[in-house]
Amino acid sequence: MSKLPHFSITFNKTLIFGFAIAFLLVSLIGITSYLSIQQQQRDAKLAMQNILMVDAIEDYQKLLVDLQTGRRGFIITGDSAFMKPYMDALELIGPLYLKIDSMILDLPVRQKFGDVKLKVDNLISFYQESKKLIKERRIYSEEMYENVVLGKQKMDSILLEINNILYDERKNLIAINSQSEKSSERANQIIVFGSIVISLIIISLIYIIIVEIKRRTLLELNLHDKNIRIQKNTNETARINKQLDEFVYAVSHDLKSPLNGIYGMMTIMSEQLEEKKDFEMAGLAKMAMKSAHELTHMISGVLEYSRISRTEGGKVGINLTTFLQDLVNLMYPPKSITINIPENLPNIFTDKYQLHQVFQNLIGNAIKFIDQQNGIITITCEDIDEFYRFGVQDNGPGINPKSKERIFLLFQTESGKRTKNNTGIGLAIVKRLVEGKGGVVTLETEPGKGSCFYFTWPK
Repeated sequence: MSKLPHFSITFNKTLIFGFAIAFLLVSLIGITSYLSIQQQQRDAKLAMQNILMVDAIEDYQKLLVDLQTGRRGFIITGDSAFMKPYMDALELIGPLYLKIDSMILDLPVRQKFGDVKLKVDNLISFYQESKKLIKERRIYSEEMYENVVLGKQKMDSILLEINNILYDERKNLIAINSQSEKSSERANQIIVFGSIVISLIIISLIYIIIVEIKRRTLLELNLHDKNIRIQKNTNETARINKQLDEFVYAVSHDLKSPLNGIYGMMTIMSEQLEEKKDFEMAGLAKMAMKSAHELTHMISGVLEYSRISRTEGGKVGINLTTFLQDLVNLMYPPKSITINIPENLPNIFTDKYQLHQVFQNLIGNAIKFIDQQNGIITITCEDIDEFYRFGVQDNGPGINPKSKERIFLLFQTESGKRTKNNTGIGLAIVKRLVEGKGGVVTLETEPGKGSCFYFTWPK
């Protein structure tokens, strides 16, 4: 049984840890999926931009080829019809360059394409100059051929650079697609691995829960059997205690009659011995009378103590202020003692008889032992959760701290001696009544500075 709380804590920690790991893995999978989707979207956007840029550069390359073809046909034939592709390309090539320039994000590529643009501008200027000379017929056939060859060499150089740019961009596109595939593959691996681990954790937790349910079911059955046995033992103990209390009550009650007879006979014997002047025997008779009287008080205390378990007045509603004022008036305290009772004490629904016994014993003890000319007894009350905490404080001589536990035992006093006015029963009755209600009794004291008895009582 002592290992149960530790096992329960371990079980709870296992569940919390398992669900925490599962939650972290789910979060990791979610974050990984989100980042993978974001990366794929970025890669797709970048790849699309690259494709559009490559298409635009290829269109630019085609326009350059149209320039070269139209110019060459015009030089060879002199027919201005070949100049239409040339003029169309010349009109479109400028805006297309600006479009391509805005699409290129890589600075080195932009610089390369800028160099191509300068060469294209120079080539177009060369073409325009050649066209003017041809119209004026200032170039002979051999010079025309050389002009065509020179123009082709320049165009081939430009096209080669453009092809290099296209090669780099296509290579870059392949790298982007490869990176996107790898990123997607890593994300898929993490998702698959995480899903497997989560599945294993959930299966393990389900298994642990099933085992714990079985264990607790068996435990509840064992506890049920033990509770039945405990209840039987409790009932048997209560029956024995009741019989014991009844026996103590009967014996104590029966002892009082012969003791009273002994006390009466010793009184008569003492008087007769004094008349015969046998003072020694009369003194012994008086000592026997004193012992019988003390024994009578002790038996009365035992009767009162045993009566607690049999006497229960039932719960009634009382106003504590009025209740305590009436109790103090019935005790007739000396005029030298002032008893302070708060005026705002709460109403309480409780066993009036038992609460009366508790306060009567505590206030009576305070009155009995105060040794000041102006004695002060103060009643306090504090609200603590389901209990009221009452205090009975006095300015008497105080109690030796070493006796704080012993004075609550039956027939025990601080001095260890019983007297006519102090049989050691009152505080034992207080302790039994208070603990019977689920409360506790404590004492705070300091020799020479008084004492304060505290007890808690259910609301």
